[in-house]
Amino acid sequence: MRLPDAALDAWEMAPALPLRVEVLPDGCRDLVVHLPRRGPPAAFVTALAGTRETVPLAAGDRIRGVRL
Repeated sequence: MRLPDAALDAWEMAPALPLRVEVLPDGCRDLVVHLPRRGPPAAFVTALAGTRETVPLAAGDRIRGVRL
């Protein structure tokens, strides 16, 4: 995948088991595509976080992101 010029990194997660991910504020925004095992996909841009956030992921979901 070719990254946009403004991108710092690309990442992907696809947990085999349910998972709770701790996301720490890092001064970046991410363009995220959530591809759930069930249901329609969703894309969004994260807000600039000021505090730690816990994000639950279901088994079989796929999350792809580009750090901006």
